[in-house]
Amino acid sequence: MPRHFGRESVWVVAMTMLGAGLRLKGLGSIGLEHFDEGIYAQAATWVFSGAGLRWLDPGLIPYAPPGFPVLVGLSSAAIGPSGTAAILVSILSGVLTIPVLSWLSRFALGRGAGAATASLAALAGQHVVFSRTGLTDSTFLLCWSLAMVAGATFLERPTPGRAARLGLAVGLAQLVKYNGWMAGAIVALAVLLGAIRRGEAQRSTPRRLGLGLLAAIISAVVYLPWFLFVERTTGYAGLLAHHRSYVDGLAGWWPNWQLQMAQARAMEGLLGNGVTWAGLGIGLSLIGAAIGQGRSARSWGRLRSLGLPIVLVLATLSIVAPGNLAWWISLAWAPLLLGEGRPSARLVGTWFLVMAASTPLYHPYARLWLPTLAASWVAGGGLIAAFLSWARGRSGQGGEPGPPPSRPARTAVIVPLLAILLAGLDPLLWPGRVRPFPELLSPNDGVRRFSKSLVPGLLGARPDGLHLYTRPTFSFYLRTQGIGPLRIHGDLDSIRTTSPSPGEYAIIDAALGVTPDDLDRLLSSSGWRLHVQETLPTSIATLLDVRPETVFDSARAPLGSEPDSDPSPALDARPRSTVWILGPS
Repeated sequence: MPRHFGRESVWVVAMTMLGAGLRLKGLGSIGLEHFDEGIYAQAATWVFSGAGLRWLDPGLIPYAPPGFPVLVGLSSAAIGPSGTAAILVSILSGVLTIPVLSWLSRFALGRGAGAATASLAALAGQHVVFSRTGLTDSTFLLCWSLAMVAGATFLERPTPGRAARLGLAVGLAQLVKYNGWMAGAIVALAVLLGAIRRGEAQRSTPRRLGLGLLAAIISAVVYLPWFLFVERTTGYAGLLAHHRSYVDGLAGWWPNWQLQMAQARAMEGLLGNGVTWAGLGIGLSLIGAAIGQGRSARSWGRLRSLGLPIVLVLATLSIVAPGNLAWWISLAWAPLLLGEGRPSARLVGTWFLVMAASTPLYHPYARLWLPTLAASWVAGGGLIAAFLSWARGRSGQGGEPGPPPSRPARTAVIVPLLAILLAGLDPLLWPGRVRPFPELLSPNDGVRRFSKSLVPGLLGARPDGLHLYTRPTFSFYLRTQGIGPLRIHGDLDSIRTTSPSPGEYAIIDAALGVTPDDLDRLLSSSGWRLHVQETLPTSIATLLDVRPETVFDSARAPLGSEPDSDPSPALDARPRSTVWILGPS
């Protein structure tokens, strides 16, 4: 445990409270919108089955392991089945991630780094957005971060107990998302990097490898029950084939990277006049790191005559920093971290470089960028602390890690300047101008409100049956309203070939890729007619999954209309989706 954490701990608590406030704001206006959220919410009903986890829906298998639905089930048992039960799990996970990453940064990169990382994480717009969903990603990032903490402590002093904690943490991460094993692989790679160094790191490599094998066995044992369940149910080879279908490979790396970076920029959060949440986070990280390192003006070496005021000036200037600055800082600094003497510092550099290089090989879902961003908050916080250490004329404090004595100026001054230059050129690498989301905290409970308005509002009376070609979130909310019977259709052809009876209706969801032309063809060749068309607020997560290029769309037309067909949405660029209700002709 790092010593002298007192001043930093106060700042970390303050940033955690700030992060909690952002993630909890308007909780009553957040609903389940994303396709996968409905899968997880329905799987979480295991808690009411009376049969326990044996009743877990096998339909969950292609989407995620059971970790998140198990937590949502427990939350539902406490507050009742609702979308809020799932969202609260994500919010709590997101809030806890802030101090966990702060501890890791302080442990690996020195005094002041924890406070800086807490500031960056608390105000990270993309993390705020996905913490306010019922998706697995916020919970996964918490488990991933705990695995990195376990990995850092293990690398510094490998013991059987620390190896067991590492294996448990990696196994838990794997039970939340199928790529949780990568946390263990990154720790293993950091061990191998130590093996090529001379000195103590090389001498202790055999012990790390041996205990690392113990950690791998423990993680495999933790995951084994789910592996056996999948193997008995659908076959694990089929699951692997399903996920391989989302791998775009080297051919897709560059366009996927462009989209991931543009999506991150679009979710940095706008405060007005060019100021973003991310810029404010950098400003607060400078102040927090300075407080964590000591507030005495006499301790400020090269800046002795100015002390903390110069930090306040830098913090003020940084709030207009270019987008994705923390990412570019990490890209510039991570290769240098690989040469650090501390194994935990090498782990941070390895984490960032591996995830930054591998994530764009997969389909560019915005939420998959979170582990890469988290690494940038840790590394970025470390570089901010290193800069302030250099400004004080020191290279580390009290035996703690800091800029390497042989190259303090290079790491503490040249690297930030290079990162600012690269971040300023960042937009030139995108295929179009990024349009930031104006309100990251806007209401997004369209499906829930729509479900409540069906009876007696939109339909007038309780239907005799509902045919659904929608996201699973619709069926989840309709069931909680007691509306049914429901028949779930797998495609539009199934709706087209169904002859509706009087009192039956169909609901068609544009978020499944349905266009107005698709709807016209269905109506012209079936016994259905259009009853009502509704445009609903939806989540940023849903919009980016269905139409990721929307970050370049100034109009940001609702899902279910052509992007350039209606210029009026420019007045309200919040995510929206179209739903059609059909009745018998």
